[in-house]
Amino acid sequence: MFPFLETIPEYTFLNCKKIEAFDIPSTVKLIEHGAFSNCESLKQIVIPEGVSEVGEFAFYDCTSLRSISLPSSLNEIKEGAFRNCCLLESISINNDIPNYKVQDGMLLTADGKTLLACAVMQDVTEVKVPDTVEIIGDYAFYGRKKIEKIILPGGLKEINDHAFAFCDQLKEIDIPEGVNTIGAGTFYSCDKLEKVHLPSGLTILNENVFHFCSNLAEVELPENLVYIGRKAFFACNSLSEIDLPDHLKVIDAMAFLSCDNLKKIVIPASVESIGDFAFSFKGGASEPTFENPDCEVSELAFVEEEVIKRMAQ
Repeated sequence: MFPFLETIPEYTFLNCKKIEAFDIPSTVKLIEHGAFSNCESLKQIVIPEGVSEVGEFAFYDCTSLRSISLPSSLNEIKEGAFRNCCLLESISINNDIPNYKVQDGMLLTADGKTLLACAVMQDVTEVKVPDTVEIIGDYAFYGRKKIEKIILPGGLKEINDHAFAFCDQLKEIDIPEGVNTIGAGTFYSCDKLEKVHLPSGLTILNENVFHFCSNLAEVELPENLVYIGRKAFFACNSLSEIDLPDHLKVIDAMAFLSCDNLKKIVIPASVESIGDFAFSFKGGASEPTFENPDCEVSELAFVEEEVIKRMAQ
């Protein structure tokens, strides 16, 4: 089959939902963007020697994939290559790869500083990230639905976009003080997450960070925080109060939209602008208190839930 094929083009097998196995020809050197996306029955993949690059989202949503074998010829694995391979239990390397290694079921860069993907048995509920790791890559734990606790190393500096999104059972995580970047959608739809302490050096809270964290009841925002992104706390229904720090400048659109139980809001004097639908409230919620009367506030910044429902109809 395909005896002279050197490239598997982008989206070649997109949505081929009945493929359970596929032998990649030994002539292949490049697997392009989304080549096997949503092959939801694919259980195992062996990437042969000669392949030098696996493109972005190449195996995205291969939700039955349990094992991946990587060749020594591999030079680059691009963003999200194994995103939502939520049953992945094994990543193996045939020989030494100059740019990557596997440690404790985790795919790392060769220097051990960046974690790219996690592969653990389905009954594992607690994961410890290796001490050498400084960066959690995009989508690294995306969709790992059985993990309840993740232990992060003290030397961690960055958590990139959607790193822990859809970890449905994640209840506990302690973010080290050295972390200065938490990417967009990092904890998106972590339904069981109840409490988060954010590191003091964090100045920007990116969009969708805690979107749909419905059990999140307690968040301590760092005092140097200046920006809360779009939909950062969207639908955090268990959040009843939040202390906004004195250095905060911007609350972006829909930041606290559908936080149904958020009752008391004090806008500090430092806040310069508040975006559309930043807050919504039900009857019984107190009016927001503004410490800066000159704050630029959208006319739709504070809206009753019933008004939003009518607008959506």
